[in-house]
Amino acid sequence: MLQITFGFLLHDTARLLRRDFERRSKGTGLTRAQWAVLAYVARNEGSNQAALADMLDIEPITLVRL
Repeated sequence: MLQITFGFLLHDTARLLRRDFERRSKGTGLTRAQWAVLAYVARNEGSNQAALADMLDIEPITLVRL
């Protein structure tokens, strides 16, 4: 029998939350990545590009494109 681990449940929950978020934000014209940037900017007002990129675990040039 397949044993369901905490890691599996956590991953599956995150997947379902992403899917629901994408469904609910469909009409905005923004991607999930763009929403993440907006959320981090709102929570970390005054942070520079390098700090925001580090928080999002992306390269600064990728942040600029978003």
